[in-house]
Amino acid sequence: MLSSIIVSSCDAKSDDNATRVGVAPVSSLPDGDSWIRNLSIQEVLFGTRILVTGAAGFLGAAILHRLLGDPSFDVLQVVAIVRGATAEESLKRIPSSLRHHAQPIGEGAIPKLLVLNGDCTRPNFGLEARDFEEACKAEIVLHCAGNNRFTLPFPKAFEVITDLAYSVGRFSLLTSSVKTHIHVSTTFIGWYLPDGSLITETLTPDGCGSRIDAHSKHANTYFEAKTYAESFVNNLFTPQVGRNLHSKACRIVRLATLGPAVRFPRKAWGAGHPSSPVCAAIAAHVVGDEEQLIGPNVGLDIVPVDLAVNQILAVTASAHALQRLPETHRLHPKTPQVPCYHIACGRGEDSEVLVRLLNSSRIKIKKPYIPAVNLLRVFDPFISKNVHFDILRTRIVLGLPPLKVDDFRAIDEELLADVPLRNPNLPVDVVTEIKDEWGPGPEEGWNGYLQMIRNAMDFIGPRCDWEAFVG
Repeated sequence: MLSSIIVSSCDAKSDDNATRVGVAPVSSLPDGDSWIRNLSIQEVLFGTRILVTGAAGFLGAAILHRLLGDPSFDVLQVVAIVRGATAEESLKRIPSSLRHHAQPIGEGAIPKLLVLNGDCTRPNFGLEARDFEEACKAEIVLHCAGNNRFTLPFPKAFEVITDLAYSVGRFSLLTSSVKTHIHVSTTFIGWYLPDGSLITETLTPDGCGSRIDAHSKHANTYFEAKTYAESFVNNLFTPQVGRNLHSKACRIVRLATLGPAVRFPRKAWGAGHPSSPVCAAIAAHVVGDEEQLIGPNVGLDIVPVDLAVNQILAVTASAHALQRLPETHRLHPKTPQVPCYHIACGRGEDSEVLVRLLNSSRIKIKKPYIPAVNLLRVFDPFISKNVHFDILRTRIVLGLPPLKVDDFRAIDEELLADVPLRNPNLPVDVVTEIKDEWGPGPEEGWNGYLQMIRNAMDFIGPRCDWEAFVG
């Protein structure tokens, strides 16, 4: 039953008789929330306690860098749950450039960063009673923990992805101080089954062309486990008969990131980290000018990790700001929705990264950090098909103009679950940022960006650890 639940209210079919708004619906939103639109992301998150799971991982560490290292943010505290044999070991798993935030800045002050030695798969996150009390003071939960290996046995994948999502979601639901829960998933996981049929990004098996209930036949157990995880989160926070209204905002964000950053904490930070299977496959395949390219006309809508973090925080702040609305407002969390947002570039030629560019001998990463043996066999089907994302609703919530392909589209007002905030200085538009940094030409921007990635990886070497990336 859970697998048939549709996560995204944004995917509902439009009613021709519904009130419609254009792609820049700010002036069309209901009265009473204009003052919220004038708030910035930083203002909404000011003075909040934010709990981050997976804080030592690829995305979690990037979120910590933004919240703690960006002076425009002034949160009260970031609570990071990190696994370690000891508290000291947990702290060492945090990038060294952030560890000083774990010390109070003055007498009687609380540290900006609180690292708790815990395990999100265990009851109460495996924390001692005192530490769990600290975790329960959080107002916002960003769930970034999980496992993205595609070939785990299904019971294991379910344990480290689905059970984890349920456990953290349950914590947010039952903890009175938590007002906003953000579940970070992945934007696109499509996969070929052994019989040649394709599983696409959906929560229902319609159109798969094959039975998907035989776990032994799955090429990608991650896909099924993560869709169950999304379903669990959706089911936990969606109102049903017999449930008290919890007045909590919950959002699911599907992330598509190649790994690298444009600016922070330094250029190419995270480039080629194993969290990005697409990057791993591309890095492992070295080609010359005369060799056959992988998917020469394929595009991937990937986002540098720092811009992805900015977009996630924008969605988080927009959802959290709804708590300030009167309870009678249709967007107040007293009548919650669980929309799903795609954190990706967009769709169309103006926002995609062409695989033929990634495989050009001019920009190819020549020293793959992962051996190519068996890697292409796993990832070739994924990167050899055309990947586009329809993210018009996400761009609306981020306060961004539509891409050219969406100029004439409209969205039902009732399907807009969040209010775009004022965003004067936090980069969120990946297309604009890459063009500004690396040139406006059709190949120049991404070409220069990926050349920077290759240079960074060549400098670091074919095998490097996490600390080398984050400093």
